Amino acid sequence: MRRTEHGAKQRFGVYALLFSITYWLVDAVIDTLWVYEGRFIDLLILHVPAHELYVRLFVAACFLVFAAVAAVNRQQQSRLLANLHESHLRLESLFEDSPLPMWEDDWSQIAERFRELRAEGVSDLRSYFDEHPEEIDRCIRRVRIVDVNRATLELHGVREKHQLMHGLDSVFTNHAKDTFREELIAIGSGKTRFRAETVHRTASGERQEIDLTVLVAPGYEESLGRVIVCTQSIAERRAAERALVERDDLYRDLFEHASDLIQSVAPDATFRYVNPAWHQTLGYSLADLDHLNLFDVIHPDEQEHCREMFRQVLQCLDVGVITTRFVAKDGRIIDVEGSVNCRLEEGAPVSTRGVFRNITERKEYERQLTYMARHDSLTGVFNRHSMTEIFDREEKRARRYNHPIGLLMIDVDRFKEINDRFGHHRGDEVLKVIGKLLQYEVRDTDYVIRYGGDEFLIVLPETNGETENVRARIQHAVDQRNETNELIDFPVSLSIGIAHWNVGEASSIEEILRLADQRMYQVKRGGHSPAS
Repeated sequence: MRRTEHGAKQRFGVYALLFSITYWLVDAVIDTLWVYEGRFIDLLILHVPAHELYVRLFVAACFLVFAAVAAVNRQQQSRLLANLHESHLRLESLFEDSPLPMWEDDWSQIAERFRELRAEGVSDLRSYFDEHPEEIDRCIRRVRIVDVNRATLELHGVREKHQLMHGLDSVFTNHAKDTFREELIAIGSGKTRFRAETVHRTASGERQEIDLTVLVAPGYEESLGRVIVCTQSIAERRAAERALVERDDLYRDLFEHASDLIQSVAPDATFRYVNPAWHQTLGYSLADLDHLNLFDVIHPDEQEHCREMFRQVLQCLDVGVITTRFVAKDGRIIDVEGSVNCRLEEGAPVSTRGVFRNITERKEYERQLTYMARHDSLTGVFNRHSMTEIFDREEKRARRYNHPIGLLMIDVDRFKEINDRFGHHRGDEVLKVIGKLLQYEVRDTDYVIRYGGDEFLIVLPETNGETENVRARIQHAVDQRNETNELIDFPVSLSIGIAHWNVGEASSIEEILRLADQRMYQVKRGGHSPAS
């Protein structure tokens, strides 16, 4: 644009200069030929009247002007042609050396066919092609291939252009014909651009998936004399897409068939995804999840802890291994253990990802081991190993609330005789009955401990003069059981020694325990055991 404006200014300057020279030349000649008497004289040399000479000189000057103008125009035209030739070479180079496979087609015959169809009253090309499918093949043959670039030759596996320029039949597959049909409908409807994915055939017969773009060159909208077609291979993209699909299928298969519970939860605690194992373990359906959030399935005792963990995860903090309890739809408690992390998009949390393992059986096994470690296997009451833990816990509680602790040391009288007369098996049954009897006669907050072979210890936290009442209830219960003779025809009796530990006294609980033991033996020898 700037070059054109500059040329116009140059031409205007040349014209003005030439006009000025011509005017000066004619004026000088007139002054020379003017005589004093106010008339023209003849030039003897030329034998031409002055006025005729004036005309000839004027004509000659005009000729010089026109010749100069023509010379300038020829110079400008030569420069313009050179620029056009340079531009054409540059465009040819861009076309030929483009890494994008390109075709230059002439659709003039197709444009003529479109006009014929409109003259025949055809307005719906799609319906027309449905009724006349053979017209597609005719239109394919009407396309004249003007040129193809090197990238197109490489794409179709040929060396020479003439191998492709004899027609589209050599590269078209049935899929390509279907795409060409849509291409005709689009261009015939007035569009100048069309894009689709299709399949061409290489020279060796291999299928080549391509991304097709058709552009009608500006100025050729009516004639369709120049149509540029770009055909870029999408084989690598397709391979990447297939690899991505295969990877997604692999991950989906892992998620769908994993035995662990996998969940994705939004920042508002609503569920975004749970895997089948999650559904099967907890019993909630997809419809149920529409009305639930994460904390609806967490055990009430775990709520506070889990809310804090959830807040930390949304802050992308490492919370380590999480152990909690879920509540199934049918009310079952499911112990789980796993990890949770946060998924970010543009620096903002969009979801949390959790993988949990159902450890209910393991927890139950651990509870059983703990129970076995703390309880007597024969009677089911606490064993002596748990006594220290009980004393430590209850002493702290007693000091906090300033309540005494009552101790009852109990011995089964004549137990050796029971074993000797009825056997150790029957003796074990007696101990079981005594253990259940003692548990029944005390509170749930009290502790029954098997202290030795036939000795039991009862710890009564927060007692206030009730120890003697407990001893009386136990003795009464034993007497009633003796009346039934359920196990042996031998009366069972208990010797019970009692003592109290009070907050602030100098003696330790262990010392008070020894005092209760002494009093138990005092009762066993036939004496009376004091209550304190």
